[in-house]
Amino acid sequence: MSKPKLHYDDWNGGTEADTDPPDSLMCGTESGDPQLTQYKDQVTCKRCLKILKQWVTP
Repeated sequence: MSKPKLHYDDWNGGTEADTDPPDSLMCGTESGDPQLTQYKDQVTCKRCLKILKQWVTP
């Protein structure tokens, strides 16, 4: 069996007026996925890694 993917979750809790988490993550995965991490070095989702790489490199 393959290991579950770890997706990057950059949600910071929102504001006082909007505390609901987004419906989907930056890679398009539903945010109900329990395999989320805020640590970029732990991410294993290929789509999340590609987006993170674009954030770092101009």
